[in-house]
Amino acid sequence: MPFTSRTPTYLTPEQRHALMQIPADLSDREIARYYTFSQKDLDLINQRRRHHNRLGFAVQLAVLRFPGRPWKDLAGIPARILLAIADQVQVPASALTLYGKRDTLYEHLDEIRRTYKLRECGWREYLWLARELLPQAMESDRPIPLIEQALELLRAEGIIAPVLTHLERLVWIVLKAAEKRLFHILTATLTLEHRSRLDGLLHADAGRRGTARLIWLREPPGVTSAKSVKQIVERLLFLRGLDLPALPQTLHQNRVLQLARKCTKYQPQPLLKFKAERQHALLMAHLFELSQDLTDQALDQFDRLLGELMRKGERRQEKHFRLNARTLNSHLAVLTKATEAFLVARTEGDDPVTAVLAKVSETQLQATVDSAKRLLRPENLDSLDLIESRYTPMRHSLLALYQALDFQPVRKSEPALQALEYVSQLAERRKRVTGREQKVGKVTMTAPLGHLTERWRKHTFTGDEIAPNYYEAAAFEALKGRVRSGDIAVSGSRRYRAFEGYLLPTPRFEQLVQKKQTRLAVTEDAEVYLAAKQQEIAKKLEALQESIGKVEGSLCLDDKGKLYLPSLEKEIPAEVERLRPRVYNMLPQITLPDLLLELDNWTGFLRPLTHLTSGDAPVGDEKLVLVAALMGMGMNLGLTKMEQSCPYTYRQLSWSVDWHIREETLLASLACLDNFVLSAPLSRAWGDGSTSSSDGMRMSVGVKATNAEYNAKYFGVGRGTNMYVHAADIWMPFGKPQVIGTQEIVSVRCSYRICPA
Repeated sequence: MPFTSRTPTYLTPEQRHALMQIPADLSDREIARYYTFSQKDLDLINQRRRHHNRLGFAVQLAVLRFPGRPWKDLAGIPARILLAIADQVQVPASALTLYGKRDTLYEHLDEIRRTYKLRECGWREYLWLARELLPQAMESDRPIPLIEQALELLRAEGIIAPVLTHLERLVWIVLKAAEKRLFHILTATLTLEHRSRLDGLLHADAGRRGTARLIWLREPPGVTSAKSVKQIVERLLFLRGLDLPALPQTLHQNRVLQLARKCTKYQPQPLLKFKAERQHALLMAHLFELSQDLTDQALDQFDRLLGELMRKGERRQEKHFRLNARTLNSHLAVLTKATEAFLVARTEGDDPVTAVLAKVSETQLQATVDSAKRLLRPENLDSLDLIESRYTPMRHSLLALYQALDFQPVRKSEPALQALEYVSQLAERRKRVTGREQKVGKVTMTAPLGHLTERWRKHTFTGDEIAPNYYEAAAFEALKGRVRSGDIAVSGSRRYRAFEGYLLPTPRFEQLVQKKQTRLAVTEDAEVYLAAKQQEIAKKLEALQESIGKVEGSLCLDDKGKLYLPSLEKEIPAEVERLRPRVYNMLPQITLPDLLLELDNWTGFLRPLTHLTSGDAPVGDEKLVLVAALMGMGMNLGLTKMEQSCPYTYRQLSWSVDWHIREETLLASLACLDNFVLSAPLSRAWGDGSTSSSDGMRMSVGVKATNAEYNAKYFGVGRGTNMYVHAADIWMPFGKPQVIGTQEIVSVRCSYRICPA
């Protein structure tokens, strides 16, 4: 396999060393799996007369099976593995030092190849390997898993692994072939009209003040408002107006997402320089993902807009009480005097009316009652009566959103959708819902009422008449709840699509089953799987029952027989608390950039933050810029303020963020840190990494972020967001934090066992 300077080197020196050696941390079970000899193997090994030749032959046979390359390519054999091999052939491990001083090593290697029909990796093997790797390359453009898969395939087929530079070259060719095939699949159904529309997105649009349509489609949604909802709906309708063909179901979702992310990094001018097939394929993937993003943004804005509507009613009620506090207090004082006089007179047998009027004049009492009636709020302090005027400005935006999105109910009958469909039909005729029955033209239409709860009915009905604003607001509120619960799916959404949308297409899954390429860790028989899981659940419930009230920190029973989780007691001794300041004072004072760079020297956590297109890890000044960008984002400073605090420009920082910092690279970097801490001896004093703690956090946000909202209780007059994070018992976070933008979320803390995958 020729290797040229144009071929990228995907592996770092550490990764190359790890793949070329036998892992030193193999478990006993893995050692038994890879290095246990059969009787046939032992008979062949025992044909050697000298001890060191028997052991050397056995070692060569073992390493050709795993890691699948000759012993001469390995730096050494871990002691545990050498002892396991020596024990089977009944030879002291020290005898290996005498092996290989003649040509015996190569003679034994040739004999093993002939006996076990092992072969070198030639052109036929490379071609076969490329065909095997291509389906996986169609799913992901990550080269490291492809290299690891190639080594696994070579071992399984009895092919001696070539040097890693040749495998890197092969993976590069496979990825190029997969990319070319992807481009062809994405553009195969495009007509000339479709291609013309895609090209039009990249050119300046006079109707947009010279801005390209693609730039307009990418604009962020902005702060939650009726105007923002209207703008998002306008972009969604424009995308539908392009009438582009749907993406083939055979394409892997992950691969489409990777192409879309690449496209987001290019402005229209650079995209115009690409070849037509590449340009159109990137745009197809990008517009598909953009449509899903816009749909989810519209639903998020819809959710927050209705939440803001309810909060406006609550705030108006609070303002009402605040402005009339003195008046209400004076009324309460007058009514208290009158009531007290009435009760005393009733007890003493006097005339209650005379006693009341002696304390409070009839004129004052009448004025107090009249004023109190005007200021009085409902007994349950329901603020729905105060939202009607606030609903009117957002009505058209909400109705446009409902008409633009395709809501798909799980059940055949969904009252919220029936009500909104009725509202839409009347809106087309410039009418609104004003009664239980309405005559529209020559047809009498009956309003669906199933979505109205008792709370909404009080404000919606006035006799037989219906208040249209309350009728519609109740329908939108019901729709919001049903979408959240999953009872209504939204076509084109990533987060709220139907359950079937998360599954592989049936023909594709059947094809994978036939080829035995499902890569599922469970049996294909659903009944067997469910029965096994039921047994597992029963065992866990039995273990839980035995631990109730007996294991520290586990569930307990209260006096009423209900389960509760007791609060954890502080485990840090007072002596340690007193020593903590002294220990911290002994630590050297170091700046944060130096700390991050030193941490990278220990763990290599910056290496997974690879470039989006080339896959290269940051080196030299790129690494320093990346550290500055991470600090700016991690400390909520933003890149503009970070530019003022470091020697790098905004352009350098933003380039690093755009091309190196992505969700998958951040998760890989976090996993690198987790694994380092987990393997450190000190972490065993904290735990084994199998227990986690999850906690809700509320954070104030100093900018107008899309997912930030008002919450006076926690953020005062500013905005903030809620996050849900998970940390293992080794004091390292795992997974990605969830940003929750709902008002109802409360802080939750729980500890649980992490189930093995």
